[in-house]
Amino acid sequence: MLRERSEGQFALLRSGQRLTAETSGVDIVVEQHIAGGGQGDVYAVSMGHQRYALKWYRSEFVRQDGRLRERLRRLSRRDPPSPRFLWPIDLVTSADHPNTFGYIMPFRDSRFRDFDGVIIGAVTPSWRVVVTAALETVQEYRALHSGGWCYMDINFGNVALDPSTGEVRICDNDNADVNDAPIDVALGTPQFMAPEIMRGQARPTIATDLWSLSVLLFYALFRCHPLLGAREYACPIMDAAAERRLYGTEPVFIFDPQDASNRPVDGYHREAIFYWPIYPSFMREMFVRAFTSGIADPRHGRVLETEWRTALVRLRDAIALCPYCGTENFFDADADEAGTCWAPACRRPMPRPVCLQVGDDLVVADERVSLYPHHVNPRRRFDFATAVGDCVRHPERPELIGLRNGTPSPLKIKLADGREREVAPNQIVELQRGMQIDFGSAKAEVV
Repeated sequence: MLRERSEGQFALLRSGQRLTAETSGVDIVVEQHIAGGGQGDVYAVSMGHQRYALKWYRSEFVRQDGRLRERLRRLSRRDPPSPRFLWPIDLVTSADHPNTFGYIMPFRDSRFRDFDGVIIGAVTPSWRVVVTAALETVQEYRALHSGGWCYMDINFGNVALDPSTGEVRICDNDNADVNDAPIDVALGTPQFMAPEIMRGQARPTIATDLWSLSVLLFYALFRCHPLLGAREYACPIMDAAAERRLYGTEPVFIFDPQDASNRPVDGYHREAIFYWPIYPSFMREMFVRAFTSGIADPRHGRVLETEWRTALVRLRDAIALCPYCGTENFFDADADEAGTCWAPACRRPMPRPVCLQVGDDLVVADERVSLYPHHVNPRRRFDFATAVGDCVRHPERPELIGLRNGTPSPLKIKLADGREREVAPNQIVELQRGMQIDFGSAKAEVV
Protein backbone atom coordinates (compact mmCIF):
# COMPACT_ATOMS: atom_id res chain seq x y z
CA MET A 1 0.00 0.00 0.00
CA LEU A 2 1.35 3.42 -0.98
CA ARG A 3 1.18 6.53 1.15
CA GLU A 4 1.58 10.18 0.20
CA ARG A 5 4.70 12.01 1.19
CA SER A 6 6.17 15.39 0.29
CA GLU A 7 7.68 15.98 -3.15
CA GLY A 8 11.36 15.07 -3.18
CA GLN A 9 11.41 13.40 0.24
CA PHE A 10 13.43 10.24 -0.49
CA ALA A 11 11.99 10.28 -4.05
CA LEU A 12 13.69 7.84 -6.42
CA LEU A 13 13.09 9.95 -9.54
CA ARG A 14 13.02 13.69 -10.18
CA SER A 15 10.47 15.81 -11.97
CA GLY A 16 11.34 16.27 -15.64
CA GLN A 17 13.43 13.09 -15.78
CA ARG A 18 13.07 11.10 -19.02
CA LEU A 19 12.55 7.36 -19.03
CA THR A 20 11.91 4.81 -21.80
CA ALA A 21 8.97 2.45 -22.38
CA GLU A 22 10.51 -0.98 -22.97
CA THR A 23 8.21 -2.28 -25.74
CA SER A 24 7.47 0.88 -27.72
CA GLY A 25 10.68 2.81 -27.01
CA VAL A 26 8.60 5.95 -26.42
CA ASP A 27 9.91 8.64 -24.05
CA ILE A 28 8.16 9.00 -20.71
CA VAL A 29 8.51 12.23 -18.70
CA VAL A 30 8.20 12.27 -14.91
CA GLU A 31 5.77 14.99 -13.80
CA GLN A 32 5.48 14.65 -10.04
CA HIS A 33 5.83 12.29 -7.12
CA ILE A 34 2.48 10.98 -5.81
CA ALA A 35 3.14 8.39 -3.12
CA GLY A 36 5.69 5.97 -1.75
CA GLY A 37 5.82 2.58 -0.06
CA GLY A 38 8.10 -0.31 0.79
CA GLN A 39 8.38 -1.56 -2.81
CA GLY A 40 8.90 1.80 -4.49
CA ASP A 41 7.30 5.09 -5.50
CA VAL A 42 4.41 6.13 -7.71
CA TYR A 43 4.63 9.14 -10.04
CA ALA A 44 2.42 11.01 -12.45
CA VAL A 45 4.08 10.78 -15.86
CA SER A 46 3.28 11.80 -19.42
CA MET A 47 3.71 9.72 -22.57
CA GLY A 48 2.92 11.80 -25.61
CA HIS A 49 -0.17 13.80 -24.70
CA GLN A 50 -1.52 11.19 -22.29
CA ARG A 51 -1.10 11.08 -18.52
CA TYR A 52 -0.30 7.81 -16.78
CA ALA A 53 0.88 6.56 -13.40
CA LEU A 54 4.34 5.03 -13.02
CA LYS A 55 5.39 2.65 -10.27
CA TRP A 56 9.17 2.72 -9.91
CA TYR A 57 10.76 -0.01 -7.78
CA ARG A 58 13.51 0.20 -5.25
CA SER A 59 16.55 -1.75 -6.39
CA GLU A 60 16.56 -3.86 -3.24
CA PHE A 61 13.01 -5.04 -3.97
CA VAL A 62 13.98 -5.94 -7.53
CA ARG A 63 16.82 -8.07 -6.14
CA GLN A 64 14.44 -9.85 -3.76
CA ASP A 65 11.81 -10.66 -6.38
CA GLY A 66 13.68 -12.37 -9.21
CA ARG A 67 10.46 -13.08 -11.12
CA LEU A 68 9.11 -9.54 -11.00
CA ARG A 69 10.29 -8.38 -14.44
CA GLU A 70 8.99 -11.43 -16.28
CA ARG A 71 5.73 -11.36 -14.33
CA LEU A 72 5.12 -7.75 -15.38
CA ARG A 73 5.92 -8.59 -18.98
CA ARG A 74 3.31 -11.34 -18.90
CA LEU A 75 0.77 -8.97 -17.39
CA SER A 76 1.42 -6.18 -19.88
CA ARG A 77 1.05 -8.57 -22.84
CA ARG A 78 -2.51 -9.53 -21.88
CA ASP A 79 -5.63 -7.40 -21.69
CA PRO A 80 -6.84 -6.44 -18.22
CA PRO A 81 -9.71 -8.55 -16.83
CA SER A 82 -11.83 -5.38 -16.99
CA PRO A 83 -11.26 -1.63 -17.42
CA ARG A 84 -11.47 -1.25 -13.65
CA PHE A 85 -8.05 -2.85 -13.17
CA LEU A 86 -5.19 -0.33 -13.24
CA TRP A 87 -3.31 -2.89 -15.30
CA PRO A 88 0.41 -2.75 -16.28
CA ILE A 89 0.75 -1.34 -19.80
CA ASP A 90 4.51 -1.48 -20.36
CA LEU A 91 7.78 -1.77 -18.47
CA VAL A 92 9.85 1.39 -18.07
CA THR A 93 13.64 1.65 -17.82
CA SER A 94 16.30 4.33 -17.39
CA ALA A 95 19.96 4.38 -18.27
CA ASP A 96 20.52 6.32 -15.03
CA HIS A 97 19.11 3.43 -12.97
CA PRO A 98 20.35 0.16 -14.52
CA ASN A 99 19.54 -1.93 -11.44
CA THR A 100 15.85 -1.23 -11.31
CA PHE A 101 12.81 -0.42 -13.44
CA GLY A 102 9.10 0.32 -13.25
CA TYR A 103 5.87 0.05 -15.16
CA ILE A 104 3.16 2.42 -16.37
CA MET A 105 -0.57 1.96 -15.76
CA PRO A 106 -3.74 4.02 -16.15
CA PHE A 107 -3.88 7.08 -13.93
CA ARG A 108 -6.33 6.79 -11.03
CA ASP A 109 -8.92 9.55 -11.03
CA SER A 110 -8.94 11.73 -7.91
CA ARG A 111 -12.56 10.77 -7.12
CA PHE A 112 -11.39 7.33 -5.96
CA ARG A 113 -10.35 6.82 -2.34
CA ASP A 114 -8.52 3.90 -0.75
CA PHE A 115 -10.90 1.37 0.82
CA ASP A 116 -9.01 1.45 4.09
CA GLY A 117 -10.33 4.98 4.56
CA VAL A 118 -13.80 3.46 4.94
CA ILE A 119 -12.57 1.07 7.62
CA ILE A 120 -11.01 3.80 9.77
CA GLY A 121 -13.84 6.28 9.19
CA ALA A 122 -11.88 8.80 7.10
CA VAL A 123 -14.31 8.16 4.23
CA THR A 124 -18.00 7.84 5.12
CA PRO A 125 -20.07 6.62 2.18
CA SER A 126 -23.61 5.33 2.57
CA TRP A 127 -24.18 1.64 3.27
CA ARG A 128 -25.65 1.31 -0.23
CA VAL A 129 -22.35 2.57 -1.63
CA VAL A 130 -20.31 0.27 0.61
CA VAL A 131 -22.34 -2.78 -0.44
CA THR A 132 -22.10 -1.73 -4.09
CA ALA A 133 -18.33 -1.38 -3.78
CA ALA A 134 -18.12 -4.82 -2.15
CA LEU A 135 -20.21 -6.27 -4.98
CA GLU A 136 -18.06 -4.64 -7.65
CA THR A 137 -14.88 -5.85 -5.92
CA VAL A 138 -16.19 -9.42 -5.96
CA GLN A 139 -17.07 -9.15 -9.64
CA GLU A 140 -13.63 -7.77 -10.54
CA TYR A 141 -11.73 -10.55 -8.76
CA ARG A 142 -14.08 -13.08 -10.33
CA ALA A 143 -13.07 -11.73 -13.74
CA LEU A 144 -9.39 -12.13 -12.81
CA HIS A 145 -9.85 -15.66 -11.50
CA SER A 146 -11.91 -16.70 -14.53
CA GLY A 147 -8.83 -16.11 -16.66
CA GLY A 148 -6.75 -18.49 -14.54
CA TRP A 149 -4.93 -15.75 -12.62
CA CYS A 150 -4.70 -15.05 -8.90
CA TYR A 151 -4.03 -11.71 -7.26
CA MET A 152 -1.88 -13.01 -4.35
CA ASP A 153 -2.35 -9.99 -2.07
CA ILE A 154 -6.01 -8.95 -1.81
CA ASN A 155 -6.36 -6.35 0.95
CA PHE A 156 -8.23 -3.10 1.50
CA GLY A 157 -5.17 -1.06 0.46
CA ASN A 158 -5.38 -2.42 -3.08
CA VAL A 159 -9.01 -1.46 -3.73
CA ALA A 160 -10.20 2.11 -4.27
CA LEU A 161 -13.82 3.26 -4.41
CA ASP A 162 -15.79 6.29 -5.46
CA PRO A 163 -17.55 7.28 -2.20
CA SER A 164 -20.54 8.64 -4.10
CA THR A 165 -21.29 5.62 -6.31
CA GLY A 166 -19.38 2.54 -5.10
CA GLU A 167 -17.52 2.18 -8.40
CA VAL A 168 -14.12 0.58 -7.74
CA ARG A 169 -10.61 0.42 -9.13
CA ILE A 170 -8.26 -2.51 -8.48
CA CYS A 171 -4.74 -1.22 -7.87
CA ASP A 172 -1.22 -2.65 -7.43
CA ASN A 173 -1.73 -5.39 -10.02
CA ASP A 174 1.98 -6.24 -10.17
CA ASN A 175 1.14 -8.91 -7.57
CA ALA A 176 -1.03 -10.87 -10.01
CA ASP A 177 0.23 -14.03 -11.71
CA VAL A 178 -1.03 -17.24 -13.21
CA ASN A 179 -2.67 -19.49 -10.63
CA ASP A 180 -0.26 -21.44 -8.39
CA ALA A 181 2.83 -19.81 -9.93
CA PRO A 182 6.10 -20.15 -8.00
CA ILE A 183 7.18 -17.05 -6.08
CA ASP A 184 10.50 -15.69 -4.84
CA VAL A 185 9.22 -13.41 -2.08
CA ALA A 186 6.52 -13.67 0.57
CA LEU A 187 3.55 -11.97 -1.02
CA GLY A 188 0.62 -10.96 1.10
CA THR A 189 -0.51 -8.89 4.05
CA PRO A 190 -0.55 -10.98 7.27
CA GLN A 191 -4.10 -10.21 8.39
CA PHE A 192 -5.39 -11.11 4.90
CA MET A 193 -3.27 -14.22 4.34
CA ALA A 194 -4.99 -17.58 4.26
CA PRO A 195 -4.16 -19.75 7.30
CA GLU A 196 -2.32 -22.32 5.17
CA ILE A 197 -0.02 -19.59 3.81
CA MET A 198 0.64 -18.26 7.32
CA ARG A 199 1.61 -21.79 8.35
CA GLY A 200 3.99 -22.08 5.39
CA GLN A 201 2.01 -24.97 3.88
CA ALA A 202 0.85 -23.30 0.67
CA ARG A 203 1.64 -20.53 -1.76
CA PRO A 204 -0.86 -18.00 -3.15
CA THR A 205 -3.58 -19.46 -5.38
CA ILE A 206 -7.16 -18.66 -6.34
CA ALA A 207 -8.24 -20.64 -3.24
CA THR A 208 -6.17 -18.38 -0.96
CA ASP A 209 -7.50 -15.33 -2.82
CA LEU A 210 -11.00 -16.46 -1.82
CA TRP A 211 -9.97 -16.35 1.83
CA SER A 212 -8.47 -12.87 1.46
CA LEU A 213 -11.58 -11.67 -0.37
CA SER A 214 -13.78 -12.92 2.49
CA VAL A 215 -11.63 -11.04 4.99
CA LEU A 216 -11.88 -7.88 2.89
CA LEU A 217 -15.68 -8.18 2.72
CA PHE A 218 -15.86 -8.72 6.49
CA TYR A 219 -13.79 -5.58 7.05
CA ALA A 220 -16.06 -3.65 4.67
CA LEU A 221 -19.27 -4.60 6.46
CA PHE A 222 -18.14 -5.05 10.08
CA ARG A 223 -15.07 -2.74 10.25
CA CYS A 224 -12.96 -5.35 12.02
CA HIS A 225 -11.05 -8.60 11.46
CA PRO A 226 -12.95 -11.92 11.60
CA LEU A 227 -10.28 -13.69 13.69
CA LEU A 228 -9.43 -10.98 16.25
CA GLY A 229 -11.41 -11.51 19.42
CA ALA A 230 -10.66 -12.69 22.95
CA ARG A 231 -7.46 -14.46 21.86
CA GLU A 232 -6.07 -11.23 20.46
CA TYR A 233 -7.16 -9.40 23.62
CA ALA A 234 -5.13 -11.87 25.68
CA CYS A 235 -1.94 -11.26 23.65
CA PRO A 236 0.57 -9.04 25.50
CA ILE A 237 2.00 -7.91 22.14
CA MET A 238 0.93 -8.42 18.54
CA ASP A 239 4.25 -9.64 17.15
CA ALA A 240 4.99 -12.04 14.29
CA ALA A 241 4.53 -15.08 16.54
CA ALA A 242 1.11 -13.85 17.68
CA GLU A 243 0.07 -13.16 14.09
CA ARG A 244 1.12 -16.66 13.01
CA ARG A 245 -0.91 -18.18 15.83
CA LEU A 246 -4.05 -16.03 15.39
CA TYR A 247 -4.08 -16.07 11.58
CA GLY A 248 -2.39 -19.39 10.91
CA THR A 249 -1.99 -22.18 13.44
CA GLU A 250 -5.00 -21.47 15.70
CA PRO A 251 -7.52 -19.41 13.69
CA VAL A 252 -11.01 -19.20 15.23
CA PHE A 253 -13.83 -17.08 13.84
CA ILE A 254 -15.06 -14.56 16.41
CA PHE A 255 -18.66 -15.72 15.82
CA ASP A 256 -18.00 -19.43 15.34
CA PRO A 257 -21.25 -21.08 16.52
CA GLN A 258 -19.35 -24.18 17.73
CA ASP A 259 -16.42 -22.45 19.46
CA ALA A 260 -16.95 -19.47 21.76
CA SER A 261 -13.30 -19.20 22.80
CA ASN A 262 -12.61 -16.17 20.58
CA ARG A 263 -15.72 -14.03 21.02
CA PRO A 264 -15.34 -10.21 20.75
CA VAL A 265 -14.51 -8.59 24.08
CA ASP A 266 -17.04 -6.03 25.28
CA GLY A 267 -15.51 -2.55 25.36
CA TYR A 268 -12.58 -3.59 23.16
CA HIS A 269 -14.04 -5.10 19.99
CA ARG A 270 -16.85 -2.56 19.75
CA GLU A 271 -17.28 -2.71 15.97
CA ALA A 272 -17.77 -6.48 15.89
CA ILE A 273 -20.32 -6.42 18.71
CA PHE A 274 -22.19 -3.45 17.27
CA TYR A 275 -22.36 -4.41 13.57
CA TRP A 276 -22.87 -8.19 13.68
CA PRO A 277 -26.58 -8.06 14.70
CA ILE A 278 -27.60 -5.42 12.14
CA TYR A 279 -27.21 -7.75 9.15
CA PRO A 280 -29.81 -10.23 7.89
CA SER A 281 -29.33 -13.84 8.94
CA PHE A 282 -28.44 -14.99 5.41
CA MET A 283 -25.44 -12.63 5.35
CA ARG A 284 -24.18 -13.70 8.75
CA GLU A 285 -24.50 -17.36 7.72
CA MET A 286 -22.30 -16.68 4.69
CA PHE A 287 -19.53 -15.32 6.90
CA VAL A 288 -19.88 -18.20 9.36
CA ARG A 289 -19.28 -20.61 6.47
CA ALA A 290 -16.41 -18.52 5.08
CA PHE A 291 -14.52 -18.61 8.39
CA THR A 292 -15.37 -22.10 9.63
CA SER A 293 -15.59 -24.40 6.61
CA GLY A 294 -13.17 -22.03 4.91
CA ILE A 295 -10.59 -22.84 7.59
CA ALA A 296 -11.30 -26.58 7.84
CA ASP A 297 -11.43 -27.20 4.08
CA PRO A 298 -9.45 -24.61 2.07
CA ARG A 299 -10.03 -26.36 -1.26
CA HIS A 300 -13.78 -26.90 -1.07
CA GLY A 301 -15.10 -24.98 1.94
CA ARG A 302 -14.58 -21.37 0.88
CA VAL A 303 -17.32 -19.09 -0.37
CA LEU A 304 -17.05 -18.54 -4.12
CA GLU A 305 -17.28 -15.18 -5.84
CA THR A 306 -20.59 -16.19 -7.44
CA GLU A 307 -22.04 -16.87 -3.98
CA TRP A 308 -20.80 -13.56 -2.58
CA ARG A 309 -22.19 -11.78 -5.63
CA THR A 310 -25.67 -13.22 -5.12
CA ALA A 311 -25.62 -12.46 -1.39
CA LEU A 312 -24.41 -8.88 -1.83
CA VAL A 313 -27.08 -8.09 -4.41
CA ARG A 314 -29.65 -9.49 -2.00
CA LEU A 315 -28.17 -7.40 0.82
CA ARG A 316 -28.27 -4.21 -1.25
CA ASP A 317 -31.88 -4.93 -2.19
CA ALA A 318 -32.68 -5.26 1.55
CA ILE A 319 -31.65 -1.71 2.50
CA ALA A 320 -34.57 0.18 4.08
CA LEU A 321 -34.50 3.74 5.39
CA CYS A 322 -35.76 4.31 8.91
CA PRO A 323 -38.89 6.49 8.54
CA TYR A 324 -38.01 8.36 11.75
CA CYS A 325 -34.30 9.19 11.40
CA GLY A 326 -33.41 8.20 7.82
CA THR A 327 -30.71 5.69 8.81
CA GLU A 328 -30.09 2.85 6.36
CA ASN A 329 -31.16 -0.47 7.91
CA PHE A 330 -31.08 -3.99 6.50
CA PHE A 331 -34.49 -5.64 6.31
CA ASP A 332 -34.37 -9.32 7.23
CA ALA A 333 -37.26 -10.98 5.40
CA ASP A 334 -36.59 -14.24 7.28
CA ALA A 335 -37.12 -12.63 10.69
CA ASP A 336 -40.46 -12.71 12.46
CA GLU A 337 -40.64 -8.90 12.60
CA ALA A 338 -38.91 -5.92 10.99
CA GLY A 339 -36.79 -5.17 14.08
CA THR A 340 -35.64 -1.82 15.43
CA CYS A 341 -33.53 0.90 13.84
CA TRP A 342 -29.92 0.22 14.72
CA ALA A 343 -28.96 3.92 15.01
CA PRO A 344 -28.07 4.50 18.69
CA ALA A 345 -29.93 7.81 18.77
CA CYS A 346 -33.11 6.26 17.36
CA ARG A 347 -33.72 2.58 18.22
CA ARG A 348 -37.40 2.85 17.27
CA PRO A 349 -39.35 -0.13 15.90
CA MET A 350 -39.14 -0.36 12.10
CA PRO A 351 -42.38 -0.87 10.16
CA ARG A 352 -42.30 -3.60 7.54
CA PRO A 353 -41.24 -1.86 4.32
CA VAL A 354 -43.12 -2.03 1.04
CA CYS A 355 -41.25 -4.56 -1.14
CA LEU A 356 -41.29 -5.84 -4.70
CA GLN A 357 -41.18 -9.62 -5.03
CA VAL A 358 -39.80 -10.61 -8.44
CA GLY A 359 -39.32 -14.36 -8.57
CA ASP A 360 -36.86 -15.18 -5.78
CA ASP A 361 -35.72 -11.56 -5.48
CA LEU A 362 -37.15 -9.32 -2.77
CA VAL A 363 -36.42 -5.62 -3.28
CA VAL A 364 -37.24 -3.03 -0.63
CA ALA A 365 -39.07 -0.19 -2.41
CA ASP A 366 -37.45 2.94 -1.03
CA GLU A 367 -36.00 6.15 -2.39
CA ARG A 368 -32.69 5.72 -4.26
CA VAL A 369 -33.76 2.15 -5.14
CA SER A 370 -33.90 1.05 -8.77
CA LEU A 371 -34.93 -2.10 -10.57
CA TYR A 372 -32.55 -3.40 -13.23
CA PRO A 373 -32.60 -6.08 -15.91
CA HIS A 374 -31.07 -8.29 -13.21
CA HIS A 375 -34.39 -8.25 -11.37
CA VAL A 376 -36.86 -8.59 -14.24
CA ASN A 377 -35.06 -10.58 -16.95
CA PRO A 378 -33.75 -14.06 -16.08
CA ARG A 379 -31.39 -13.90 -19.07
CA ARG A 380 -29.70 -10.74 -17.80
CA ARG A 381 -28.74 -11.61 -14.24
CA PHE A 382 -26.27 -9.17 -12.69
CA ASP A 383 -26.92 -6.57 -15.38
CA PHE A 384 -27.07 -3.24 -13.54
CA ALA A 385 -26.16 -0.99 -16.45
CA THR A 386 -29.51 0.77 -16.99
CA ALA A 387 -32.47 0.97 -14.60
CA VAL A 388 -35.89 -0.22 -15.76
CA GLY A 389 -37.67 1.43 -12.84
CA ASP A 390 -36.91 3.92 -10.06
CA CYS A 391 -38.63 4.16 -6.68
CA VAL A 392 -39.64 7.68 -5.66
CA ARG A 393 -41.30 9.23 -2.61
CA HIS A 394 -44.42 11.36 -2.92
CA PRO A 395 -43.25 14.99 -2.53
CA GLU A 396 -46.08 15.89 -0.13
CA ARG A 397 -46.88 12.50 1.43
CA PRO A 398 -43.53 10.80 2.06
CA GLU A 399 -45.22 7.69 3.44
CA LEU A 400 -46.26 6.88 -0.15
CA ILE A 401 -43.77 5.26 -2.51
CA GLY A 402 -44.12 5.01 -6.28
CA LEU A 403 -42.33 3.35 -9.18
CA ARG A 404 -41.31 5.37 -12.25
CA ASN A 405 -41.41 3.33 -15.48
CA GLY A 406 -37.87 3.43 -16.87
CA THR A 407 -38.60 1.20 -19.86
CA PRO A 408 -39.50 2.44 -23.36
CA SER A 409 -42.83 0.57 -23.24
CA PRO A 410 -45.96 0.84 -21.08
CA LEU A 411 -46.07 -1.38 -18.00
CA LYS A 412 -49.20 -3.43 -17.38
CA ILE A 413 -50.50 -3.06 -13.82
CA LYS A 414 -53.03 -5.29 -12.07
CA LEU A 415 -54.41 -3.87 -8.83
CA ALA A 416 -55.33 -5.96 -5.78
CA ASP A 417 -59.03 -5.63 -6.65
CA GLY A 418 -58.46 -7.03 -10.14
CA ARG A 419 -58.60 -3.76 -12.07
CA GLU A 420 -55.96 -3.27 -14.76
CA ARG A 421 -54.21 -0.22 -16.13
CA GLU A 422 -51.07 0.81 -17.98
CA VAL A 423 -48.24 3.10 -16.90
CA ALA A 424 -46.55 4.96 -19.75
CA PRO A 425 -42.76 5.40 -19.95
CA ASN A 426 -41.45 7.90 -17.37
CA GLN A 427 -44.79 7.93 -15.55
CA ILE A 428 -45.16 6.94 -11.86
CA VAL A 429 -47.52 4.46 -10.27
CA GLU A 430 -48.15 4.34 -6.52
CA LEU A 431 -47.05 0.99 -5.09
CA GLN A 432 -49.84 -0.75 -3.17
CA ARG A 433 -49.61 -4.17 -1.56
CA GLY A 434 -51.26 -6.83 -3.70
CA MET A 435 -50.48 -4.98 -6.94
CA GLN A 436 -48.79 -6.85 -9.82
CA ILE A 437 -46.49 -5.21 -12.37
CA ASP A 438 -45.81 -6.97 -15.67
CA PHE A 439 -42.36 -6.20 -17.10
CA GLY A 440 -42.87 -8.62 -19.98
CA SER A 441 -40.04 -10.95 -19.04
CA ALA A 442 -41.14 -11.16 -15.38
CA LYS A 443 -43.90 -10.04 -13.03
CA ALA A 444 -43.37 -8.18 -9.77
CA GLU A 445 -45.80 -8.30 -6.87
CA VAL A 446 -45.94 -5.56 -4.27
CA VAL A 447 -45.80 -7.17 -0.80
